[in-house]
Amino acid sequence: MKHDVAANLKKHEGFSLVELMVVLVIASIMSLAIFGIMTSTESQKRTMTATNDATQAGNYAMYQLDKIIRAAGSGYGSLWQTAYGCKLFATLSNSKGASGQILPFPTAKTMAAPFSSLNSTLKGKYVLAPLLIASQATTGTTDTSSGGAQAKPSDALIVMSGSAGYGEFPVIVTAATESSFSLKTYSGFNAGDLILEVNDTANGSASNCIMQQVASDFAWSAASDSLPLGGAYSGSPIGTADITANISAVSSVVDLGNATTGNLPSFQIIGVGPNNVLNSYDLLQGGTSGSTFNTPTALADSVFEMHA
Repeated sequence: MKHDVAANLKKHEGFSLVELMVVLVIASIMSLAIFGIMTSTESQKRTMTATNDATQAGNYAMYQLDKIIRAAGSGYGSLWQTAYGCKLFATLSNSKGASGQILPFPTAKTMAAPFSSLNSTLKGKYVLAPLLIASQATTGTTDTSSGGAQAKPSDALIVMSGSAGYGEFPVIVTAATESSFSLKTYSGFNAGDLILEVNDTANGSASNCIMQQVASDFAWSAASDSLPLGGAYSGSPIGTADITANISAVSSVVDLGNATTGNLPSFQIIGVGPNNVLNSYDLLQGGTSGSTFNTPTALADSVFEMHA
């Protein structure tokens, strides 16, 4: 029985070297193509995620600013002719480190970054106004678009608003002592209210606006003949300002909110500080977190600059 040796050997032949090399080249090209597609997809995914995060951070920052700025001027707008521009005086004693005069900001104390430069520029003096813009007044911000070197500091916004929601019209003061006001009417005032005394004859910038607090034991009645003062925000004189010296024939007080119910007026400085954080500083120190007198509060992150 004969066997065809050549035909049998041909059946058991493998791939040639050339064929193997062709297969390897095709496989390599396909691998590179697949890897490229996966890399591109992952890159796009990361870009979209970063963009979405930045958009959300920006929207949240704008929401916070919108909420604060929309309320600017509420509670004391009726005093615009006489009170806008008056120098603010306030005192506070609380468990968070505030003791004595807080406005004008004491030169012996240092306002924390990013507002330390602003306080130095204003020499601690703040005036009553719905919104003030302090150009390039913050410190510690970084402009990453210029290689990490700060191109220019961000602006600071000083926003002031009351929160009483009622009794927002001025009430004439007929007399005053260091511990009480005599008013034309006591309706609308409650224990713990924060009130602002304004000398209406001083024409705004030449006058002082002095913040005080209604005593905790005050209860309105038709027989009331005085509005007693007392509490954390009560005191006179405050620096160079005195309640009785600030009273004239047309002086008035306006209700700004309440210190005991947490319904405080909002007198804030807004600015961008270190680590791209949008900060708020409470000029009245009512909402300060922690135990430090001058601690700013973070509002939003990923904010590189703010200009108004």
